[in-house]
Amino acid sequence: MDKHISSSVDTQEITSTQGNDLSDDIKLAIRTAEEFRKESEMDNSPEPERRDRRFNPKSKVPEDIRLRINGRERERMHDLNSALDSLRQVMPYSQGPTVKKLSKMSTLLLARNYIVMLTRSLDEMRRLVQELSIQRTHSALPTPFGHGLTRGHLILPQHPPTLKLPSPYSPPTYIPCACADCQVKVSTPPASRSNDWKSP
Repeated sequence: MDKHISSSVDTQEITSTQGNDLSDDIKLAIRTAEEFRKESEMDNSPEPERRDRRFNPKSKVPEDIRLRINGRERERMHDLNSALDSLRQVMPYSQGPTVKKLSKMSTLLLARNYIVMLTRSLDEMRRLVQELSIQRTHSALPTPFGHGLTRGHLILPQHPPTLKLPSPYSPPTYIPCACADCQVKVSTPPASRSNDWKSP
C-alpha cells in the first residue's frame, strides 16, 4: 500500500514537472514568434526613420526647438535662392525670352566658366601691354648713326643727320695768297769763298 502511494506521488510530481517544462517551452515559442513577427514588420516598414524615432524615446525633440530649426532652414534656403537670382541677373547668356531659368548647379557652373574666361583674357592683355612697353623702351634708347635694333628689326630714324661742309670758294686761312705782291722773295745764299781756304 505504501509502495503504491509513493509511486503514485512520484508519478504526479514527474507529470507536473513535465507539464511545467512544456508550458515554459510553449511560452518561449510564442514569445519568439511574436518577436520575429515584430522584426519582420519593422523590416518591411517604408519609413525606418519614423520607426526608430517611435521606439527610441531619446530622439523626441520638443516642439519649439523643432519649429526654430525649421524656421532657420527656410530662411537659409530663401537667402540662397535670392543670391542665385542675383547671380543670374549679371551672368551672360542666362537671360532672354528663349532661355529657360537655369538651375542652381547650372548657374554655378556658368559663373565658374565665365570667371575662368575673364582671368585668361586679363592675362593675355597684361602680356601684350608688357611687350608693347618693351618695344617702346628699346626704340627710345640712343644708338650709333641714329639706328636702333629691336627684336631683330632695323628701325630707321625719322630725321637723318645732316653733314655741314665748308663753302668751296672760301680758301682756308692757312694758305697764303698767290699774287706776285704777296709772294716772299727768296734770297739766294752767298757764294762760297774758295780762295779763303788754303790747303796746308
